[in-house]
Amino acid sequence: MNMVFSEKNKNIISKKDKIIQCRRCYILVVIMMFFSTGFYYPNYAEDNGKKYSSAAEADAIWNLDRSGDFQDDQLVGLLGKIKNMPEKLWRKVLTLAREDQRQGLRDYLIYRFSENFPYHGQNAEIQSEYITLLNDEFKRILSIDQPVDQDVNRLILALKSISRWNLKEMFYQTSLLIVYPLLEVRKAANETLAIIKDDRIYPIVLKLAESENPIERTYAIDTLFYFKDERTFSILLQLLNDKNKSVRYYAVRTLDTLNMQDAIPYYIRILHSDISDEVRTVAIQVLTRLRSPLAYNSLLEMLSDSNAEIRKAALIAINEYNNVNSAYYISRQLAQETNMELKLLEIKSLLMLNNSGMMAGLNHIVKDETNINILIWAIYTVGKLADFNGYEILLEKLNHGDVQIREETAMALGNFKLKKSVPYLFKVLENKLESYPVQAAALYSLEMIDDSSVLPGLNELSSRHHDILVRAEIKGVLKNMLEKRFK
Repeated sequence: MNMVFSEKNKNIISKKDKIIQCRRCYILVVIMMFFSTGFYYPNYAEDNGKKYSSAAEADAIWNLDRSGDFQDDQLVGLLGKIKNMPEKLWRKVLTLAREDQRQGLRDYLIYRFSENFPYHGQNAEIQSEYITLLNDEFKRILSIDQPVDQDVNRLILALKSISRWNLKEMFYQTSLLIVYPLLEVRKAANETLAIIKDDRIYPIVLKLAESENPIERTYAIDTLFYFKDERTFSILLQLLNDKNKSVRYYAVRTLDTLNMQDAIPYYIRILHSDISDEVRTVAIQVLTRLRSPLAYNSLLEMLSDSNAEIRKAALIAINEYNNVNSAYYISRQLAQETNMELKLLEIKSLLMLNNSGMMAGLNHIVKDETNINILIWAIYTVGKLADFNGYEILLEKLNHGDVQIREETAMALGNFKLKKSVPYLFKVLENKLESYPVQAAALYSLEMIDDSSVLPGLNELSSRHHDILVRAEIKGVLKNMLEKRFK
């Protein structure tokens, strides 16, 4: 009996101990939560008598002081909540990122400072620490043989920060990147250097321009492209004579950014002497923009070049001058053109100039061209220009086997307004086998000629033509012509 009582008593005491222990643990947990959630921060709640602007700031500093216990992403999450980070916190983050090699914090700082750097020009110590951090990051990434995309993005973001805050202290490190293998990094580096505007770049570029490696000479040109500085004129002229065609090509493009009239004779010389069609083409494109009278005659010569791309570029350039005298040279080339695209462009150029250029080219196309689209454009242009030197050849196309050609021809004849066209147009109207579109075009041309001699013939056809639609069209034309005469 006593033994049973004793056992029960022990169980009751054991349960009480457990409850007390649980309560103690609970209280301890609450106390720990109290200290870890920002309600109380010994020595960090105030700084020089000022309270932090938010609990998140105090929380961040508290956690940074316990830097070994938290991952970078946790700290970055805390820091990201703070809009106006106090100087003390910046110092702690910079120190932790540099001395403890915390990559996550490094990334965060570079990102944050690329957007907003509150101590730029105000706190030399913090700025110096940040520049040291950037320098360390550059050295780390450049020491990697095959950097991953994330490292490349870090470089570009760092360059954005350097350019935004014009950190001239990072000039040398940035200049190393103008020969970086990846285009996007070189582009960001050149854009940054163009903003920094440090003349120390010129000896570096000059050394690259004199390199035996054509790739390095191209890198030099890339950098000069972003600077747009007339002082680089002599360097670029030197590179125009480079033995490598890619170097010459990019030298022309970069020289164009200087917009210097003094360069025009060098572009013209390239047209006549460079062995690369690509280089000659880009020179023509530059001259197109400049529209210099000095280049006009040379461009006319290029219209008959053996290379189709050269001819095309020259034609586009000549059109920019809008000089009616060029019609003769365009027409002469059209008469011997073999490239279909250029045939069409040359026809449209004559149309734009409103000049046939003595009709050599258009007559050749109208007479011998087999491509229907080009032939239609030529006939349309002959009609619009109404050059009598093309009338007889055009007239022959009323018997062409393609209905579109006959229709366009019938329409074009009206623009000449010649009475001698009337019998041919009436023949079209009276042909029972001819299609409606061709007869309607012939009727349109008779109205355009507007000669009184056609009235009796139209009046007769208005009642006996085999096609009811054409009869209706004839009556409408008769009405219009009579109204002109008896108003």
